[in-house]
Amino acid sequence: MYYEEQVIDGQLCYRTTPDGPWAVVPYKELVGRVVRAERKVNTFDQAREALQTLYDEQNDAPLENRRVQWGYAMTLAREALAAMEGQP
Repeated sequence: MYYEEQVIDGQLCYRTTPDGPWAVVPYKELVGRVVRAERKVNTFDQAREALQTLYDEQNDAPLENRRVQWGYAMTLAREALAAMEGQP
């Protein structure tokens, strides 16, 4: 399957064949992309804040508790990366 996007005269356009005509990406699609991007950013921000909290608290916790906290932190980081890559 072929798909290409390009900004033409200030509008995002696409085509589905290498030599095919350009069509404007529908407004509804653009809104959907913005909403998905905002969700990804929010997920990333939440993970970053949780990681920062864990990092700030790690020096006061016993070693075993730090292992559990960092396991949780890795889970948050994986979820944030999955969201950034467009995975559910």
